[in-house]
Amino acid sequence: MRADVGGQAIVVKKRAKKYRAVVFLSTFVLAPLALLLAIGVSAIYIQGSSNESPVERSVDSPTKATANNAMTTWLSSKPAPLPGGTLVSWDGVISAVEPAEVEENGETVEQPGLETHQFTVRASSGQLFHSTVQVTWTEALGSRVVGAPSLEPLMRENEATAVDMVEVWPNHTLATAPDGIVPAVDVWLQAYTSGNSNKLRLAMKDPTSEHNYFPLTQVAQASVGEVTHFAPNPENPAEGLARVTVNIVWDGTPVDTNEQEFIGGATIQTYDLLLEDTDTASPTVVAWGGAGTGQDLTPFKNAFEGRAVDLKTSPFFSEEDVQRRMKESIDQYNKSMGEKNSAMAPKKEAE
Repeated sequence: MRADVGGQAIVVKKRAKKYRAVVFLSTFVLAPLALLLAIGVSAIYIQGSSNESPVERSVDSPTKATANNAMTTWLSSKPAPLPGGTLVSWDGVISAVEPAEVEENGETVEQPGLETHQFTVRASSGQLFHSTVQVTWTEALGSRVVGAPSLEPLMRENEATAVDMVEVWPNHTLATAPDGIVPAVDVWLQAYTSGNSNKLRLAMKDPTSEHNYFPLTQVAQASVGEVTHFAPNPENPAEGLARVTVNIVWDGTPVDTNEQEFIGGATIQTYDLLLEDTDTASPTVVAWGGAGTGQDLTPFKNAFEGRAVDLKTSPFFSEEDVQRRMKESIDQYNKSMGEKNSAMAPKKEAE
């Protein structure tokens, strides 16, 4: 027998053992790892592809000024593309292509970017339209409009129904306004437009004598228009919110002495008011703010302390401005009517 026969058998056994180990490692360890790695790479690739979408929406743009100018120029062109049309809003931009440097015929050139700007425009009839302006640009050459804007009419729902359905104050349910609301609003309005801080505090039944208020000054006439919304406080039925429109005529508004009425009529303002004692015949306005601020109102929120209110030396309009406005209004009226039968609204003295 050869002396190395036993040794060869040992070597063969060792090689077989190594082979089985390699097969085990490949089948039960490396293969699953490779599969997991492939899945991970695919996920990263898919995620990267979704993040690198060629269309990105933005609220700002380097070509916004160019697009705005193109839209206003188009609306004012003759013949008018939309008679009496006005620009309502710029609604954002869709960026399709960003400027980039590319190789062409051995040279590096700048590939222009491309953006589409969104607008809302309004016709003189009140109809709203959606419109777009496409702009191409490069960093070196600037921007240029591509094509003319177009018009797409926007569908408008019944406005009255839409307003009735709106929850104008969060967590408040609309209800029918009590009969005493309009007289209470009128008491507040007359005090608010009196130019007198003390009158306003008394009208609001504010018990704190240190409280001061800043009323409107130089108002010739004020009246309550209508209460468009009312909602009782869900936690306190004696308290409620009212949205009201008021009619304001400023000092200096021309008056037609023949018809005994203001020329041009009154201006309209809208307020949210907080009222107390709404479950009685004598509600009281205790705070006010612009439309949409009602849910944030608290009793006597408009008061301030530690500063005197001197409305005589700090009028809403300067005396020179008032005189100028009065003269311009009368001159304009006389020019248009060809008559000299106008006077001016009397000014209230600040108290």
